[in-house]
Amino acid sequence: MLCDRTCPGGGWNCGNTGVYGAAGKPLIGPTAWALLALGEFADRPSVQQCVRQGLDWLERASDGIRGPGSLVLAHLCLRAFGRTTGSLDSQLFARYVEGRHRWQIPELAWITLALRPSPDWLRPQIFESL
Repeated sequence: MLCDRTCPGGGWNCGNTGVYGAAGKPLIGPTAWALLALGEFADRPSVQQCVRQGLDWLERASDGIRGPGSLVLAHLCLRAFGRTTGSLDSQLFARYVEGRHRWQIPELAWITLALRPSPDWLRPQIFESL
């Protein structure tokens, strides 16, 4: 079902892939959560294509992320799949250290996970093959 709900070009949003003939626009948060949920099944041929497209979209979109929650989720997801996190590392660290943003509890938990070595539960070996 998750693969059926991918937006054209990869990624997910909070609704349909399109409405009234207009394509839906993917969002960082829903894309990261969908990819992490699909990680366990990413070796299945029916899932591989949508996971690759989602990861590719997330990598392309990561340069334009402004929200701290989205930044952290993109970082966690890309790292879980063995993708490079590039400038996300420095952006996360800078935002956290600067203290200009009032972090919410979920964001603080996610950034703590993101800035530490990946725990085993977040990085099954199948993720790294994509």
